[in-house]
Amino acid sequence: MHNLLKCILCSKEYYAQLCDVKKGRSKYCSRKCLGKSGEFWSKATWEEKIKRLKYYFDKHVIKKEGCWEWSGSLLCGRGQLSFNKKIIQAHRASWMIHFGEIPKGILVCHTCDNIICTNPEHLFLGTPSQNTIDMVIKGRSPRSKLTIEDVKEIKELLKAGTKQILIAKKFNVHPVTINDIKLGYTWKCIKSASL
Repeated sequence: MHNLLKCILCSKEYYAQLCDVKKGRSKYCSRKCLGKSGEFWSKATWEEKIKRLKYYFDKHVIKKEGCWEWSGSLLCGRGQLSFNKKIIQAHRASWMIHFGEIPKGILVCHTCDNIICTNPEHLFLGTPSQNTIDMVIKGRSPRSKLTIEDVKEIKELLKAGTKQILIAKKFNVHPVTINDIKLGYTWKCIKSASL
């Protein structure tokens, strides 16, 4: 049995076997288009790349009131798809489609706290520090035992000369955690309470 499809590269209509369609092997009308697909990312304009990204994004996004869910591939609970010869997260793809490029070093964060959501109205840009603060404020940082207030107090204790081992015991964390705060490896965006 054959299905009529449209080539994702040249838009030519062609027939493909149903078994190939089910396995996702029939995206191109010919070997020529398949070969050109690798060239596409190096030669395409930003607009052409986004058009292709939108094509794949629209195949897997479930648009509805509120959060937009993802029916495509997942990695660590987040939607993912291919863009520019790399795997990117679906919510980042949504941002790029709706708002443009994401500055280097900037994250796409969720206001809804639903990591699978791709609704552009639920997304905002932030630095890693801003994202950490947002997670802690909302109480959704499972890896962090410390709150912003704890970190402010730790910085005050460090400033006062309290030994790191004693601070670690007080907050029930490893001494390395306190040392990382002291050296600015973590929580550098949080100032001590007196500042």
